Amino acid sequence: IAVFSASVGQALAMSFAFFSMTFCSVLLSALIPRRLPYSLRIVLYSVIGSLVYMPTAILTAWLFPDIGGGIHIPLLSTALYLTAAHDRIFPRKGLLKSMFRNMIPVICAVILSGIVREALGCATFAGRPLRFTPPLPMLQHPAGGLIFLILMLTVIQEFGRGEKQYADRC
Repeated sequence: IAVFSASVGQALAMSFAFFSMTFCSVLLSALIPRRLPYSLRIVLYSVIGSLVYMPTAILTAWLFPDIGGGIHIPLLSTALYLTAAHDRIFPRKGLLKSMFRNMIPVICAVILSGIVREALGCATFAGRPLRFTPPLPMLQHPAGGLIFLILMLTVIQEFGRGEKQYADRC
C-alpha cells in the first residue's frame, strides 16, 4: 500500500482501508476453528475478506471521495489471507495487542511515505503548494514508490544493524 500512496490523502485512504479491513477480517477469522484443514481455513478466510471488502470500499469512497481506493483495496483483501503466516502474525492469545503491534508500524510507514512522496514528487503537502520545485517527480508513479520504499527499508535496516553492532561492542 505504500507503493500506491503517492500523496497524504492517498496514504490516509489506504491506511484507513488497510486498518478497517484487517481489523474486521482478523476478528471474524478468529472464530474459525484451527483444527480445520489449512486449505479449508484459507477458503473461509478469503470469504471473510470478500465480505469485509465491500463495506470497506464503500466507506473509503465515502470518507475520501476525491481519492477512493481503486484496484488497491481488493489487493489488500486478498493479500491478507493468501499467506501462511496469518496464524503466526495474529495469534489468538493477545489478538488485539498483536493486531495493533503489527498494523500501527505499517500505517505509520504508509503515511510517512505519502508525505515524503507528495513533498518531493509534486512540491505539495496535503494538496497545498510548497515553495520549491519538485526535485523528483518520478515519486508520483508506482515505480517511484517502489524505489522509495526499497530505499526507506534499506535505511531502516541499516539503522537497526548499526544499533545492534553498537550494543554488541558495549
